[in-house]
Amino acid sequence: MRENNNNQSAKISIWTAFLLVQNGEGAGNRILLNKDIVTIGREKEVDIHLDESGVSRMHAYIQRFNEHEFLIFDKNSTNGTLVNSVEIEKTSLQDQDIIKIGSVKLKFVSCDSPEQAYYDELYRQTQMDDQLPVYNQHYLLEKIEEALICSRRYHTEMALILFDVDKFREFNGLHGDLAGDTALLQLVKTIKNRIRDADCLCRYAGQIFALVAPHTGKQQAYALAEAIRALVANTPIRYADQAIEITISLGISHYSSKQEEQPYTKELLIAQAKKALHQAKQNGKNQSMLFEPNLH
Repeated sequence: MRENNNNQSAKISIWTAFLLVQNGEGAGNRILLNKDIVTIGREKEVDIHLDESGVSRMHAYIQRFNEHEFLIFDKNSTNGTLVNSVEIEKTSLQDQDIIKIGSVKLKFVSCDSPEQAYYDELYRQTQMDDQLPVYNQHYLLEKIEEALICSRRYHTEMALILFDVDKFREFNGLHGDLAGDTALLQLVKTIKNRIRDADCLCRYAGQIFALVAPHTGKQQAYALAEAIRALVANTPIRYADQAIEITISLGISHYSSKQEEQPYTKELLIAQAKKALHQAKQNGKNQSMLFEPNLH
């Protein structure tokens, strides 16, 4: 497991504690415990929504005291909250504890659990795009969240790069949908060969992709985006004995724990990268654009 020790005592891990859904709808999904209070119940407004009759409207909540200490509290629910088959009012959660609420079972996995790497790999295998060898949008959102948590915890930086294939509709119209599918597949392979192991390439939607780059400063992110842009422009798509040129436009958003003037969320980072991408398109395509507050 990847971790190190601080000078005081407690182990510091890059992992985040989470709940693993073990049965029913969403089985196999992870729920990151990245808030101080995580509410559970049948109400739609709670953090973990369990829509079944055995669950009270506001059933229970989990309180985080630090990265290693979590308590679960029952909220006077009708059918109770069980931890390892014992009904509780409140109790401290330990690695691998099983929480049962109604018929739903949730496994608590601590940030320093020896099982983290196993669950991470297992989860990754279920989060691939249906058509391309990249992760899907659901996994993208979680990786942005994890990168933000890690950046705050260790006072580092991270970047999000959104990129879109230029004139892709015209490409499909001229060469056919099969050529378009081939172009996306070759594009993904080209970019995966260029990025670091720590970077995460995902499909955002259609021909729009996202790259989560942890431990990456603003200028580093721009240099990476430009390197990818130039590589794609200089790597023609091979299809039906043709070499067809394509280009991409890229928008970059960036987070630094030292310059957080507003609460950064994954939604904000995506919105900023979208604005930068839109500006790159407006400026003539085949270019990279950093988000700046004055972008329209």
